Amino acid sequence: MFKNAFLIICHKNELQVCELIKVLLQDKNNYCIVFCDLNFSILNAIKTLSISLKQVQIIHSKFKIQWGTFSMVHASLILLEKAYSSRCNFKYYHLISGQDFPIKPIREINSFFKKNNRIYLDYFKLPRTDGHWSPHGGLGRYIHNNPNKHAIPHNISCLYGGSQWWSITREATKYIFNFLESNPSYFTFYYKTFVPDESFFHTILVNSDHLKKRIINNNLRYIDWISGPNYPRLLTKEDFKKIIDSDYIFARKMEGNGNLGLTKLLKNYIK
Repeated sequence: MFKNAFLIICHKNELQVCELIKVLLQDKNNYCIVFCDLNFSILNAIKTLSISLKQVQIIHSKFKIQWGTFSMVHASLILLEKAYSSRCNFKYYHLISGQDFPIKPIREINSFFKKNNRIYLDYFKLPRTDGHWSPHGGLGRYIHNNPNKHAIPHNISCLYGGSQWWSITREATKYIFNFLESNPSYFTFYYKTFVPDESFFHTILVNSDHLKKRIINNNLRYIDWISGPNYPRLLTKEDFKKIIDSDYIFARKMEGNGNLGLTKLLKNYIK
């Protein structure tokens, strides 16, 4: 049976997170595994919104997620391992945050992935040559300031970067865990890098000759890095038309009470 695992990392706005969960669980084939940051919980909101825990698993972190550090990769791996090792035999694994929201009907999203075997990952080769990711086109993050730069495995021919949010297959997930088991120095290399979540998984997958043929360079997330004043932009109801006119399946980044109007519009739109 086809099943989706939605892997959610969250650290605030429990009602917003649970509104997201409630929408995702409109389909019985969807399952949510939620990683709550240290000292954050969604249990009260789960009760308030009468969400059944039958399709939800909550992980309460024993460490604080800090932006730019390996803690984000650690949280992602915990979610991925929990989903992969379950009896549900998920076909797809979608990494999202508590500040995301679906922008297509859930039945349409599930239909899209049910007949699919592609990996949806935003990536680019490092160093970048377009002036972004300075210094050194991203190598400043991973090589020049990394005391463990010599720990990168010899079978990694090139580093890749991109958005940390992705939708990957069971095959890709199995490859990630097999690679990490065979190359423990990969952890050492990335442990001291800056913003490792924007390269850790990309470098593993895109360096696989077999899997690279199945990767679509698009993570299917609507993220506005242009309009500002925040980067990425905190989306509001003024962005609704642009969001629904896009070909993406999720939109981010949404912030608590400031996005209630947008969330309401999207919930009505994707019914």
